[in-house]
Amino acid sequence: MKMLYSITVICLHMVLYSMPQVLSAQLTINDKCQISVQKVYPSFSINQEEIAGLQFISDLNPHFKKEWIKEYYEVTFSTLVKGQTQQVQSSSNAITSEQKLLIANADLGSPIRISIDYLPDNSLSQNEVKNFSFEAIVEPSTQATFSNSNLDLNQYLKQHLDLQKIQECFREHAVAAVKFTVSASGTIINTELAESSSDIQLDEKLVAAIRDMPDWTPAKYNDGTTASQDLVLTVGDHNSCTMNQFNIRKDGKPYLAE
Repeated sequence: MKMLYSITVICLHMVLYSMPQVLSAQLTINDKCQISVQKVYPSFSINQEEIAGLQFISDLNPHFKKEWIKEYYEVTFSTLVKGQTQQVQSSSNAITSEQKLLIANADLGSPIRISIDYLPDNSLSQNEVKNFSFEAIVEPSTQATFSNSNLDLNQYLKQHLDLQKIQECFREHAVAAVKFTVSASGTIINTELAESSSDIQLDEKLVAAIRDMPDWTPAKYNDGTTASQDLVLTVGDHNSCTMNQFNIRKDGKPYLAE
């Protein structure tokens, strides 16, 4: 039964990831091999413009279901404000004006922790108080951008990747990935091979292409404060289930478009 559940989840991910209405543009080598650079998203995040419109906990975490709850005991929002931990409590699914103000005043980049103590809505004779917790991030209002004056990201990767070798190495469902971070100053840091192509030389070229990139324009918040941002280079079959592990969104705008 457990194996059947796993297979079902994997297939569902594949269907969701392959849905045409959320398909991103990519540089296509052939029908089983594409190249793109995309943002790595936190599990739960909002942008600064969305704070005022928050109404319910599910606006921060769509996996949270109010139907689970028979009674709320305590809902605590906590984060850092000017380096000090502050928290606001309530006792319902609704996000209060005080909680929204806490989110708006949070130190840029600091996670917002939401902790919910509740009595589950079930028929157990001994129903115990449970806790559901998660963290959300307020993201920069503008993403990091490749800012070389002589060539765009498309041209850069074409110059630094062996497209012929990539075409020969990748078959259906095969994906290689290099994760990296554009720092708050725009430099490339934390370059790592997240998924191997099974060809050592090709892996080295993929990592080197990212590691040796010129500086980017970093991500920024509304007040001009710069922030680091995680990205990933993916090469191969973008309909592979492997793509799900990189926390990218197929409805997100890729950095590399055809």
